[in-house]
Amino acid sequence: MNGTLLFLALGALPQGLVLSPRALPPAVAQRLTLDIAAAKSAAPATFSGLQALIAQVPRLDAQKRGDLPTLTPRLSRLGPDALLPMLEAIAFQAPARAAWTESAERGLRLSLIEAAGMLRDARAEPVFLAILASDERDFATLQLTAEALGRLESDTAVNALLAAATTDKRDAVLAGMGQCRRARIADALAIALDGARSPAQAKSLVRSLAHAGNAAAWKLGGPYADEARAVRATAAEALLRAFIAYDDEARDAASNGLMVVDDAETPILIARARVLADAATAAALDELAQRFARNPTR
Repeated sequence: MNGTLLFLALGALPQGLVLSPRALPPAVAQRLTLDIAAAKSAAPATFSGLQALIAQVPRLDAQKRGDLPTLTPRLSRLGPDALLPMLEAIAFQAPARAAWTESAERGLRLSLIEAAGMLRDARAEPVFLAILASDERDFATLQLTAEALGRLESDTAVNALLAAATTDKRDAVLAGMGQCRRARIADALAIALDGARSPAQAKSLVRSLAHAGNAAAWKLGGPYADEARAVRATAAEALLRAFIAYDDEARDAASNGLMVVDDAETPILIARARVLADAATAAALDELAQRFARNPTR
């Protein structure tokens, strides 16, 4: 089948678990369809490996200890060649799942997005962009999609995440986009954290911002390593403001976030904040300074 006929055949394909191929730009849908077909011919074991794992989902669901079966580690063990099989299941052809429970299907759906995102493969970017731009409103699906897109750290990903963070998908996108370690993302998260509507939202934003500024992750380098200083400084300053503003679990999360970011200027920031603090806050800042001095993440 030539490329044109193959693309026209998209209209006959069933829906993927998360997305329809018709939600993708036509050229992208055609390219991925061709790539998937070529991969099936060249390396069928990667597709059969995913199918074998999917066949185990009902059993894993029955044995689960939480709300959903744990599938992401198993998917990740399939390796980078599993990207196209996973994208096929996500956006082109959902696997057969007769008599599956809701938790089994939801667990597979979320785990496929997460595992595909962890591969950091640019071929998945248009699929994640399409999910983010779709009518999807499920919080976990949007958060994991934001994480997956964020891990690519491209300018396209940054722009899409920032745009989605101005819509009714805001909370889920903000919760996930800290995986994108870019200066514009850190700035947006800091602004959102300063304006958090509740301690629970602040806690979510703290975690996202800590991901963006994660010192250990930055040590691994990356294409935007020149933004490390700005991202970590922005994260440390915003996390310290959150530490001062809250006195509950959000404060604990901010303290943990400051340890994760491990910015060298943190002791100076704490000392400056202490000057204007009331007695209780000053005492908390002293404890924070002591904890940072023996930072357990180092």
